[in-house]
Amino acid sequence: SQGRPVQALIIRGSGRGFVAGADVTEFYGRPAERIADIAMLNIRLFDAIESLKIPVVALLDGFTLGGGNELAMSAHYRIVTENARIGQPEVKLGIIPGYGGMQRLPRLVGPVAAAALSINGEPIDGREAVSMGLADQLAPASAALLSAFQTAQDLAAGKKKHPAKDWDAIASRQKKKLRWLLSGPEAKRLLASGPPTADEIGEPAAARTYAAKYVLKALEYGYAAGFKKGLRNDARLFGEVAASPSGQEWIRRFIEKDPRQSAFMQLVSFSEGS
Repeated sequence: SQGRPVQALIIRGSGRGFVAGADVTEFYGRPAERIADIAMLNIRLFDAIESLKIPVVALLDGFTLGGGNELAMSAHYRIVTENARIGQPEVKLGIIPGYGGMQRLPRLVGPVAAAALSINGEPIDGREAVSMGLADQLAPASAALLSAFQTAQDLAAGKKKHPAKDWDAIASRQKKKLRWLLSGPEAKRLLASGPPTADEIGEPAAARTYAAKYVLKALEYGYAAGFKKGLRNDARLFGEVAASPSGQEWIRRFIEKDPRQSAFMQLVSFSEGS
């Protein structure tokens, strides 16, 4: 800042992405408590970003996956381009979003859409992100950085508003949607599922179904207990599912680049008719 006070912050990636996700090797061979501690470190970092008194603009031009999207959601304003691919693919590793995604994502896009994104694990593009409320503005990649600077200046000068998100007030307005989601047959089936047996651990559907149960448990708890307690519970659940036999198996397969690990699979298709 060359001795001048910083008035705004722009977060962007270098190369072909914003942030493609966490370093999952950190979770392999670790106990649940240690994995939960790693998650809490990142949760606190993202909380600190969100709590900054200066505006924080995230520019998403490329892959914004997993922890990358959780970082973006802690910014005050998100600009996406036609290159953006945004998602929470953790289910493909037999785990859940653990860095705040199960609390910020549902409050931004609604619990039904958040559950579908987190359980199916497929990314969306920038246009869809804006229409869902996950991003604030679509800009062509060639002009996106200029847009980010202009937006940051406008926010810093008060020409654009970025009121702090009252996550609990948002959740209270969405509780009917969450009840509808959790009372549906697909959610009930997932919540009733047990851990994969030794024979099932190598089956992607079994590992993902088990992770999906944790997605719904994280959502349910966070809306009942509140945002801050929800974050702490997310870290605990993340540690638990990542340290489970199926979590460890699919983390290992990700590290070893097993093609089955990234396979497309639509576990749920919630239709939001409520």
